[in-house]
Amino acid sequence: MRSSAKTLIVIPSLMLDASFSAPLAYMFSRHVDKVGGIFAFELTVDMVQTHDRFIVELNWFIQLYEFGLVVNFIRKHNATAQILFGGLYASILPEEIFRRFPVDFTIRGDNEWPIQQYLDGVPPRDITNFMGRGFTNPIGYVFSEKDYLSLNLNLDWFPSYFRYRDPRNLFLAPHIVTAKGGCNAAHAECAHCMGAQLDELRRIYGRPPIVMSETSLFHLLSNADNGFKEASLFITKADHYDFTNKRFDLDVTIEIDAPVTMPQAKAILRAFRKVFLLIPIYGEGIMGSEIEPTRYQDLIGLEDKDHLVRFYVLQKDARDSKVPRDHVVYSEFACPESAGWNYYTRIDAATELSQRFYETLARRFVDGTPTSEATNPNFHLQTMRFSADFR
Repeated sequence: MRSSAKTLIVIPSLMLDASFSAPLAYMFSRHVDKVGGIFAFELTVDMVQTHDRFIVELNWFIQLYEFGLVVNFIRKHNATAQILFGGLYASILPEEIFRRFPVDFTIRGDNEWPIQQYLDGVPPRDITNFMGRGFTNPIGYVFSEKDYLSLNLNLDWFPSYFRYRDPRNLFLAPHIVTAKGGCNAAHAECAHCMGAQLDELRRIYGRPPIVMSETSLFHLLSNADNGFKEASLFITKADHYDFTNKRFDLDVTIEIDAPVTMPQAKAILRAFRKVFLLIPIYGEGIMGSEIEPTRYQDLIGLEDKDHLVRFYVLQKDARDSKVPRDHVVYSEFACPESAGWNYYTRIDAATELSQRFYETLARRFVDGTPTSEATNPNFHLQTMRFSADFR
């Protein structure tokens, strides 16, 4: 018996164990009764045969190899199913994905409004930004900063996340990023990263990067505070947000990839019940500015047992860094080879590296036989949160 009322969302593996792209935390909040989410390693023949519509995430190219296994499996066991693929990587080379895989639709540019219409039953050919075999609709919807206020964080549709989440993971969902459609923190040491390709991202989205306003950020943090015990926050413009006298009952990992003053850092730390704060240093200091050795100690002096400070440092700079060794996290662990922009434009290279990644996983999609009892050994930083050993 088919379950045509529900769309099954399938999420291939990412670098962090049992994780997913940040927008999924709000994308389906209006349709929790019409969607259900699973990780790819949970997919079975019965699930494929009892659903008519599938959304398969392809946000990072590291998912590409497993993505191919999943969509081929769906097509093998349900020849008439609709398969929508989506995510940032999907937007970079959509024509190539259509050529290589038996998929039906994708969404170009911003997808918040088009996905709502799709889940409401509007035919894809009638939805702006939609692309399918034989048609490409114009981009008529573009996300704007004020749209953040209409978003609500909700993962009720995705119980698998809570089943497999590890509280030691470095970045816990929901993940809130203060920039959309391009990174506002681009600097010399990360010029290779996808988020720094601002010209390409402007082409994809038809707009410049959006910087989240203070009103929007505190709206989403309040929403998270009401529905979750934990969250993650990536801040690219620290001076945009005044956390003074703000209080959230959340356990958060916060990365500040921007200049931050001592008062700002203190206000951010004290605004949350529990904080693991990461500040990138890199070769040129914090975002191009020099930092005095005493500044590290000042920031470390803000710590207590529930509010920790650590510094991202490139391995090549670690020997000369003045950061105390027990407060170093190597940047390469957070931005490995798979972050390189050249892989995003070379699909054969992306396929090869994504297959190598897939083959390291203990928990992965195989052939419809769930492997959910194993734990993925793919990203060791996930075991370091609130641990004394960061070396």
